[in-house]
Parts: sequence; C-alpha cells; structure tokens
Amino acid sequence: MMNSENPTIGSEIISDGQGAAIAGVPAGEPAAEATPETVTKSGGGFLGSMGSMLAFAVGYFIVKAVPMNVTVMLLAGLAAGFTVGLIPFFVARARRQKGLAGWALGLCSLAGVIMGLLLAGPLALVFTVVALTRTRGVAVEPATDGAAITE
Repeated sequence: MMNSENPTIGSEIISDGQGAAIAGVPAGEPAAEATPETVTKSGGGFLGSMGSMLAFAVGYFIVKAVPMNVTVMLLAGLAAGFTVGLIPFFVARARRQKGLAGWALGLCSLAGVIMGLLLAGPLALVFTVVALTRTRGVAVEPATDGAAITE
C-alpha cells in the first residue's frame, strides 16, 4: 500500500520511513504496483485438482487393496530404479539432452518397479551409453559447389 501524500515512501514492507530501502526498493523511488503480469498464480487449476484427487485415489487403493509386503517391494523397486536412473539422467543433462534425460529417469524408475535392479541396471547402462555417443546437433553436410563458407 502506498502513502497518498508521499508516493516515494510506502508501507513498512517497502521503506522504514527514514529513507532506508527494504525489499530491494531504493530509497526515494516509488514501489511498483502489482499488475496481472507481476502476480503469479498458485495451484494448477482444474487439471491440478483432478491430478491431486487421482493421486489420492490411487494411493488409497494401494494402501487398502495391495498387501503391505507387495507395496514395500514395489516402492523399493521404484527407489532402486530411480536411483540408478539418476546416472544417465545427469549424464544426458550435462550433454544438453533434456528429453533423453527425462526418458532415462522415467523408464529406469518403471523398470525398477517391474523387475527391480535386474532390469533397471542394464537399462541405465544403455541410456548412459546412448547419451555419451549421441551427437548433440544436426550433422552439417559439406558444400557441394566448392565455395568456402565464411562467417
């Protein structure tokens, strides 16, 4: 809230009333008003709410319908797959292959749920090799007219 008599000194959030700047606003300068462009929305709207309800329903089903030892095995497999999937994830991210990084982490996690480290380990190894050998850009073909390329 801005003081109507002196627009350069606002509330305690902007200035302490003696010219000292608080919250990154220099002393003597007016604070920016909140506009729709500067205010960020929180929450995911309808789809975010539906996703939360779906996650709750799935979690409730797992707790009630699946025996505890099976649940523990599935979660342990997920944790193992996720952990080994971090290796190709970080290798691919370092080589600027974000799509491959996401696929590697997701599929290694899924493989961990299905067969544990027996499947997630070799899959992580394959993704790591692919990330290391894959070229980052499009191959440039040599000029066919014999002209030199200058930049």
